[in-house]
Amino acid sequence: MRKWAVWLIGTALLLGSAGISMAATVTTASSGPANVLVVFNEGNSDSQKLAAAYQAVYTIADSNMDGLSCPDSWNVDGHDTIAKSDYFTYLYDPIIAKVDALAAQGVRIDYIVMCRNLPFLVQISSDNSNFLVSADSALMVDDGTPDVLQSSGFFHSTQTFANYKANGSVNSNATGTTAVPFLVSRLDGWNWGQAYALINQAQALRFPNAEAFLNTSAYWNDPKKGDYPYPNTAMVAAAATLTAAGVANQLATEHFTRPTIPLSGYVSWADEDPTFSWGAFDRLPLAPGSLVYLVGPDDAVTLRNQPAHPTQVSPSFGTLIAEGATGGIANTERTIGFEYPEYFLENYLIGGWNLVDSLYSSVGYVGWTEVVLGDPLCTYLGPGFLTPSTDLGMRPSVAVGSTATWGTGSGSSDTGTDTVGTGATVGSTDSWGVGGGGGKSTSHPSW
Repeated sequence: MRKWAVWLIGTALLLGSAGISMAATVTTASSGPANVLVVFNEGNSDSQKLAAAYQAVYTIADSNMDGLSCPDSWNVDGHDTIAKSDYFTYLYDPIIAKVDALAAQGVRIDYIVMCRNLPFLVQISSDNSNFLVSADSALMVDDGTPDVLQSSGFFHSTQTFANYKANGSVNSNATGTTAVPFLVSRLDGWNWGQAYALINQAQALRFPNAEAFLNTSAYWNDPKKGDYPYPNTAMVAAAATLTAAGVANQLATEHFTRPTIPLSGYVSWADEDPTFSWGAFDRLPLAPGSLVYLVGPDDAVTLRNQPAHPTQVSPSFGTLIAEGATGGIANTERTIGFEYPEYFLENYLIGGWNLVDSLYSSVGYVGWTEVVLGDPLCTYLGPGFLTPSTDLGMRPSVAVGSTATWGTGSGSSDTGTDTVGTGATVGSTDSWGVGGGGGKSTSHPSW
């Protein structure tokens, strides 16, 4: 396990908000496709196609599609990091201009969806050190400055984002000071298939027996070792809240543990836990609709870098998408304590909030390191549930009925192809024991 500094900025906010709220008020959000701005690279055909695919799912108006004029160097897949000056010129300024233009026409933008091929890391250099800030998070800061950490006014909100915008002053639980103008999420991953998977997993039928899984680490409770117990406390609180609401969950506290049934949510310390093993992490049974969060790892930095074999690197968010995640929070730096899993699990699985409202209700700051992935309009209960006679399309990475190409590289046993939506029926067996997909023994990539 690598050693790294624990960031303690905003201690008062973090410690002062440690108690979990009562169950979030179930409110019918007034946000919808008309309140979504889809941003893509106009000069990259794949980015255009991804934006068009997302637009088609919700019949988003053409006026809400924002193709950015980007430098030619961005058209090459993998151009992830940009300087602050380029961030303002090619991302922040044109995006805000579009939001303002729509507002002038009476269109309120609540969510911005950033499509793959747009950089998401802003390099900040100071004191002979380099720090990577999330471009997506910076967009939500007052003036867009990517190195100005601000407490989020939507943090720990008891209202959905649409209602927060309308009634922000009547929001007793929110402790942040920055009024958040919109929420930003991203469709991205190791490859284009993963970006499409985030769209398709949001639409897939849910597993009726899925559970949330939370894995604490004793190391971080020990004042002589990790000495940062709050994330563990948050997981315990989340499990108690879910249990009280009748939402199935498992809480593992003794060591890093492998879940064995389909998951609606997953939170762990990943390789920051000294008992971590790839055998317990690889091929997690993440079901459609699942949200994920790893405490600590800089899992956004390698978002577009598929390793030859996952065990050669620290877990990345791409690993989680490959395992079936529908959305979640990744970080550009190895920071902990800025995300509160009890809030997003409560709001998503109990309150019925959408994916992005839920995730950002648990994020304490904007202008910082968080990269939120997934379809903002996705809700956990929206698509309905599988029945015992329904085929399991566990991991659709492109449109249903087409063929997806899974992981390749020197560590791969094969290139692997799988026809989406042709999974085995419930009750058949694979490495999960719940039925897999397609032509291989499971719907997972072969490593």
